[in-house]
Amino acid sequence: MAHQLVIILKNRQIGCTWLVAGYAIWKAIFRKAQNIIIISKGELQAAEVLDYCRFMYESLPEWLQPIRDKDRMGLLAFPELGSKIRALSATSAAGVGFGAASLVIFDENDFHPNDEDNYVEVKPMIDAGSGQLVILSAPNRTRVNSTFKRLWRGARKNENNFHPIMLPFGVVPHHTDEWFAERKKEYTPKDLETRYFKTEQEALSVTTAGKFFDMDALGIIASRGLDRPMENPDFDTRNGLVKIYREPVAGEQYIAYADPSMGKEDPSHVVIANAFTLEEYAHYHAMKPGGEVAVVFDELVRWYNKAKNSFEGNAQGGQAFREVVERLNTPNQQTRRDPFGKLIPGKKGYYMTHPLKREMFGNLGNLIYNRK
Repeated sequence: MAHQLVIILKNRQIGCTWLVAGYAIWKAIFRKAQNIIIISKGELQAAEVLDYCRFMYESLPEWLQPIRDKDRMGLLAFPELGSKIRALSATSAAGVGFGAASLVIFDENDFHPNDEDNYVEVKPMIDAGSGQLVILSAPNRTRVNSTFKRLWRGARKNENNFHPIMLPFGVVPHHTDEWFAERKKEYTPKDLETRYFKTEQEALSVTTAGKFFDMDALGIIASRGLDRPMENPDFDTRNGLVKIYREPVAGEQYIAYADPSMGKEDPSHVVIANAFTLEEYAHYHAMKPGGEVAVVFDELVRWYNKAKNSFEGNAQGGQAFREVVERLNTPNQQTRRDPFGKLIPGKKGYYMTHPLKREMFGNLGNLIYNRK
């Protein structure tokens, strides 16, 4: 393989794990002193990938089989060559203490529980020498901003050094449209969506099956289309992170809401809308911490005629946001209401609970269903 860093976005059950296992055993046998690490979701998955390597070794003619060490759990070693293949589960400490690696394989990485920790720990092992890192996975379509998807998007935009390879539906010869039609009879829509994708857009999107909102209605609403953001609005867009669709008009009333985060796992979001038509006038969507988002929020609120506003105050991101808007004395912060609409004096911002989310989703779902 000519590339040091490789990332593979693939469909399930196409033999890709067998392929990289074969590459691992080839390197271990035909290159000396290879330190190869395979990291899988759990212990059972790690053991299975190592079994693939053992099977291929045992299928070789005897004259091609180097002497191997006695079987040990999670390890396949060839002492005369100084090579070994180690299989690990994706714990937070996976890869710690193993030194420089010749090859590291992350198998089904988008499903790893500690994907970011593992990547941060393993990448320096590759950087320390001339090793290779191969990350492969079917898309976990319940996650949007995973480490795997972040690296994939970066590779596609040439923003990192990974070589991207996509293996969509159809790369297996018998996976035809007729074959897919038969599978539709045997799987639930959710299972089908999470197993097979035909385009990159499908792979990177969250599954629509079983979703709360009417997807056909959302499609109709989306088809109306938003205008393109203004090119030179009279506002600091932070290098395009703030999208302005309409500038404020004197005398009009606006509303604003913020969903801040810590800017690490989830993005923060701010939206400005017309108070009567609910037309979106501006939004801010960025992987930024709550305190920084609050400054942008304050500026937008003031610009849009001191828009009536509120925010989600959960967790550290919400707390940091709250502290900044209080310090800035952001105007027109609205008093919190309980789930029954009753005002709670002295309270600003909302703590999102499951009952409150269900009620809000229910109201929004009805609006969407009615194509509002």
